[in-house]
Amino acid sequence: MVNHDILLQKLDKYGVRGTAHQWFVSYLKNRKHLVETDCMDVKTDEIEEKRSAEAIIRCWVLQGSILGPPLSLIYIYNMDTNIGIKLTLFADDNSISIIGKDTQDLIFNLGRINGSILPWFHKNR
Repeated sequence: MVNHDILLQKLDKYGVRGTAHQWFVSYLKNRKHLVETDCMDVKTDEIEEKRSAEAIIRCWVLQGSILGPPLSLIYIYNMDTNIGIKLTLFADDNSISIIGKDTQDLIFNLGRINGSILPWFHKNR
C-alpha cells in the first residue's frame, strides 16, 4: 500500500513541485472505487448483479497502470537495504529476503531488520 500523503511529501522532496505536483495530487486524491460482481442465485438460476458502496481510496497505486511501478519505487526509495537483506522488485510488487552465510548471520541480519526496516514500515505506514 502507498499512503498518498507520504508519497506526495516524497515527490516534493525529490523535486516534483508546482504544476507537476498538483497533477499528482489530482491523480491520487479523492478517487473512489467499488466492487461489482455478477452472481448466480442457485435457487432461481438467475444472475444477480451485486455492487458494493463506493469508498474513497486513501492508500493505493493503481495496479496495471503506467504510473504504478514508478510511484511504488519512489515510495520505497529511501528504504535501507544495506543491512543483510535482498529487496526484490517487480513492477509494483516487492519482497524482502534475509541473506547470510550461515544461521548466525541470518539471525543477526533479522535483528538488524527489526532496527531498520520495521521502523521504515511504521513511518511509511
